[in-house]
Amino acid sequence: DGVLNSDKNEIAIWTGTYWTTARAPFEVTGGTIIDDTANETKYHVFTAPGTLDVSTEGNVRILMIGGGGQGGTASAPTGGGGGGGAGGVLYGIQTLSKGSYPIVVGAGGGDRTSGDGSPGEDTTAFGFTAYGGGYGGKGNDPSNKGGNGGSGGGGGGDSNSRSGGSTTQTPFGTLTGYGNPGGVSETANDRGGGGGGAGTP
Repeated sequence: DGVLNSDKNEIAIWTGTYWTTARAPFEVTGGTIIDDTANETKYHVFTAPGTLDVSTEGNVRILMIGGGGQGGTASAPTGGGGGGGAGGVLYGIQTLSKGSYPIVVGAGGGDRTSGDGSPGEDTTAFGFTAYGGGYGGKGNDPSNKGGNGGSGGGGGGDSNSRSGGSTTQTPFGTLTGYGNPGGVSETANDRGGGGGGAGTP
């Protein structure tokens, strides 16, 4: 005899002595699938919004990256713009229940043609958020500090040193967060600071 548990897609079977379970295969669909048969691993890659469908409860390894920030504009004849910060990174293993999960992929900043750059957009999934990168500061501007974000943007180049933005990426649930602050601008040649890199898991 068997008893079906539809929530977990498994059947409890009485052997005559003890109960055992037979589970349905763990299947996931959605995104661009890369099948690494050598390591018996499938990657579901999302470069645009979509949905991940999970057939039954199971563990998945998650890598999420926010959109990168835009660099700041330069000011002639001196004052280089700061670099945009990388998007924050989340990485780890999470148990997913049966169901459909919307995936939102954050775009990189890039809609400004003057002044400070624009920040990157957040990437969200499973209730977690990988924050977009901070903007780079405008060159030769008294208030051209780099913006905060998943990784901070670089300070804009100026005769006075301008600080980079801070990282705002935090852990979510079982996932570890990665991010770094933006670089400080250089006063000698009015060079902008570099955007912070997210780092690697």
